[in-house]
Amino acid sequence: MLYCSSKNLSKKTLASYEQSLKLFLSYLQEHFKIIEATKVQTAHIRHYIKFVKERG
Repeated sequence: MLYCSSKNLSKKTLASYEQSLKLFLSYLQEHFKIIEATKVQTAHIRHYIKFVKERG
């Protein structure tokens, strides 16, 4: 989010990105019991992308 802020993105865009990150965090916690960013692996991200596509 700091990087996005430094790019002077609109407040709406920042809010949207933040909401997306919160949803991803919630998914990681619920499905993989992950609460630390250092524990996220490529497979977790791929599972999330698949989940979002299937959800619509």
